[in-house]
Amino acid sequence: MNAKKALKTLHTLGSVGMGGGIIAYMLMLTYGPEPALTEAFVGFREGIYSLTRFVIVPSMLLVLLSGLLAMAIHHPFQNALWVWLKAAGGLLIFEAVLASIDAPARRAAEGLRSALSAGTEPIAALNTINDRWGALWVLLGLVAVNVVLATWRPRFAGKK
Repeated sequence: MNAKKALKTLHTLGSVGMGGGIIAYMLMLTYGPEPALTEAFVGFREGIYSLTRFVIVPSMLLVLLSGLLAMAIHHPFQNALWVWLKAAGGLLIFEAVLASIDAPARRAAEGLRSALSAGTEPIAALNTINDRWGALWVLLGLVAVNVVLATWRPRFAGKK
């Protein structure tokens, strides 16, 4: 398998992992237990953080790195507008994943675990949860747009 095909395969696998991870995150939030300062709920929030740490963030990094490497080794990509649009979308996704998914999931898991251990007031501990549904939907949309751009490969302004 040549480098271009290998990078495309890695890029596709990363996109599937990231999109699937975001969908799993949303499903966990939708069907998970009611917020309470209990061992079960703290474990649930730690599970959400594990999903971000071991699926969403690594998949996002795989997509970003494989895409940038593909641009570097395949010179026609360097002149294609759709590739630059995907690169800009990738940077937006990178920032949004770290700021709106990973950090809040980590803060909630760590805050709830410490609160449970310390016997803190449940209301104060539950205030550490800050799920950003808007960010999840926007990220899922950006992932979908990037997949469409990669599949469709539009020719903007008559470029070949």
